[in-house]
Amino acid sequence: MTVRKDTRGTPGTGSWRVLRRDPRRLAAFILVVLALLGFLVWNQGQERRALSRMPSDERAELYSRALADLELLCSEARQTALVHECRRRARFLLKFPECDGKCRALAEQQLER
Repeated sequence: MTVRKDTRGTPGTGSWRVLRRDPRRLAAFILVVLALLGFLVWNQGQERRALSRMPSDERAELYSRALADLELLCSEARQTALVHECRRRARFLLKFPECDGKCRALAEQQLER
C-alpha cells in the first residue's frame, strides 16, 4: 500500500500549476517581475544621473576630491586594510564623465585587487 503525502498546503507545490491555469495571474506575475527588473536597472544608473545633473563646477570639484581621496587612501601601503572601501570609491569615480585614462587606470587597479 502506497501512502501519498498531502502537499496541497505546502507553499510552492501548486503555485506554478495555478499560474499556468489562470492566464490573468500569469500575466500579473510576469508584469510584477518585469516591473521589478525595470526598477533594478533604472536604480543602477541613479548615481550617474545625479552626477550628470550637477553643475559642472561642483561636479569637477567633487571629482577632484574623489580622485585625491582614492590616491591617498588606496596607495599600496594602505590598500590591504581598506580593500572594500577602495573598491567602493573606485566604482564611484568611474561614474564621473571627467574620469579620463589616468582615472580609469587607477580605478581598475583598485577593482582588480
